Amino acid sequence: MSHPLFEIVTTTAGAVSIRNKKLNEIMHNPVGPMREANELYIEQSNLKWHLTQDLTTELVIYDVGLGAAANAIATLQAVKNSQRPVRLVSFEIDLELLRFALEHSTQLGYLSGYEDIVKTILADRYYEHENIKWQLHHGDFLDCIEDVNHKCHLIYYDPYSPKVNEAMWTTECFTKLRAKCQPRAMFYNYSQATAIRAALLEAGFYVGFGKATGLKNHTTQAATMLKDLKSPLDQRWLERWTRSDSQLPIGCQDASRLKNFILNHEQFTWPFNLGASAQNNWANRSLSRGLLK
Repeated sequence: MSHPLFEIVTTTAGAVSIRNKKLNEIMHNPVGPMREANELYIEQSNLKWHLTQDLTTELVIYDVGLGAAANAIATLQAVKNSQRPVRLVSFEIDLELLRFALEHSTQLGYLSGYEDIVKTILADRYYEHENIKWQLHHGDFLDCIEDVNHKCHLIYYDPYSPKVNEAMWTTECFTKLRAKCQPRAMFYNYSQATAIRAALLEAGFYVGFGKATGLKNHTTQAATMLKDLKSPLDQRWLERWTRSDSQLPIGCQDASRLKNFILNHEQFTWPFNLGASAQNNWANRSLSRGLLK
């Protein structure tokens, strides 16, 4: 019997994944769940290195958008036998996708051998083994994040896209997330959208280019410390931002204030210098769209 919302599909790259029929979105398209999880989150965050640092301090990882648990399983695989204690904190508003994935674990492959652990996290919202603690916050992220006691070192940010899940891509959301970061923390996400990067900057992160995945030639990293970004957004990005038709974060109420904030952001004012042309481009574009009066 088919599921009313989800179905198993094969992507154009030959990977087995899940499609949300209502939203018409394929998870981890086209490279598949585990390849994206490992390349975009585990490898890019240099998780194995983090596991060798400060063995007496718990490494806290936020898994935002648990979904079908590919990122969580990839994390469990990577931290297995870690000498450093690890706390994986997952967030999910709807667990039906994970239940569907569990029912189709043989077809998906990556859940094989982890079925009992997933059943435990679904039933108890908590799993612990040796140095690994995995906890699940079930509900609206904007509410759940307020109740989290453990500040994070790494953030794997993987909710549905902005076109179907606007609330997860606003400055408000990223500000709440920034408040739960350790003094030194990193954020990783599949998006390359200009407005989302602007929202992250406004929320208090430094922002950079992430590695390519699937059909995207780059993704997004963010950090609490500028020096931790391998490829920070630079003056060329800022120049493009001033000309963009999609520069404003979702829900932005004050375009002029945002313009001043980003143009004078430390990431661009030092060591970069913003030319007058960028400011003029932004002002002219904003005037033509009625954003400045």
